[in-house]
Amino acid sequence: PFFTSLFFIPYDASNFSRIRLAIKLKLSKAYQRNTEKKYDVGRLADPKRKTEYSTKLRKSLQKLEQDESDIQRRWSEIREAYCKTAEEVLGFIKHHRKRWISDETWALIAERGEIKAKMLQAKSNT
Repeated sequence: PFFTSLFFIPYDASNFSRIRLAIKLKLSKAYQRNTEKKYDVGRLADPKRKTEYSTKLRKSLQKLEQDESDIQRRWSEIREAYCKTAEEVLGFIKHHRKRWISDETWALIAERGEIKAKMLQAKSNT
């Protein structure tokens, strides 16, 4: 059903750009990145943080009402307690992006360019 709406458009040269645009729009919607932040659960390896997290979580869950009539509201309260505690104690993962090409590699690339230039110069002189 991904392209079902496209099959009803008769194909001719005037519709080609419209079809291509429709496909691009559908693909961009299908492949949107997940921008949800992730908690740094690696910090739970530290025993102090683990006990702090469990005690804070236990306290926040005890504060919740024991009303089971509205399950949806109860679930959102429980989820909020977990998320709030994780944000306070663990924090979010910080992505430290590495450079793809190091300075040494850039130096080698520049050196290669110089060697190629010398080779081309030598060929043109002969």
